[in-house]
Amino acid sequence: MASLLNRADQIELVGRVIQGDLSAFEILVHRHTPSLLHFIRGIVGDEHGAEDVAQQVWIRAYQNLPRFDACKGSFLTWVFRIARNESFNVLRSRCRSPVRFQTPRSEPEIESDPSRRVIEREEFAMLDRALANLPAEQRTAWALSELNGLSQAEIAEIEDAPIGTVKSRVARAKRSLQRQLNQDTPPADSRVKHE
Repeated sequence: MASLLNRADQIELVGRVIQGDLSAFEILVHRHTPSLLHFIRGIVGDEHGAEDVAQQVWIRAYQNLPRFDACKGSFLTWVFRIARNESFNVLRSRCRSPVRFQTPRSEPEIESDPSRRVIEREEFAMLDRALANLPAEQRTAWALSELNGLSQAEIAEIEDAPIGTVKSRVARAKRSLQRQLNQDTPPADSRVKHE
């Protein structure tokens, strides 16, 4: 994953983009797309949908870049807020359609043991179902915190919510996920066994 740019570099690149330097915009897109996709995937629930939303996010960001105000927050949180809004628009348009989540894995599946892969798929499927049951605000706060590693202050900026609200949403999401996963966990003897 490409490393994120620090705030000063982001501000410099934004200024260059506003002056017409498209290569500066390419740098922003290249550096921030992996974490953005990770976040969007956690909300919309599928890889292809996340890629579509990410493209829309970058179009909106480019169109609205002159309105970006570095005094109000970082470029990254500004883009994440756009991503959050676009992701929720997609969810609203799916209204009543079931959402299938695909919890992103941080490392490619290299495990050679087939029974271990089956167990991992079952575990991720249970997490995906549990995430789908969370209210959108909790799911978003949890994804920003746990999948993207953002601070509570950054999440509060993206969500336009007080830090206390963010803490509460993340804590409730964790409790709900834990409760749901404990209910869904099959007994150890019913899982695929190593031979």
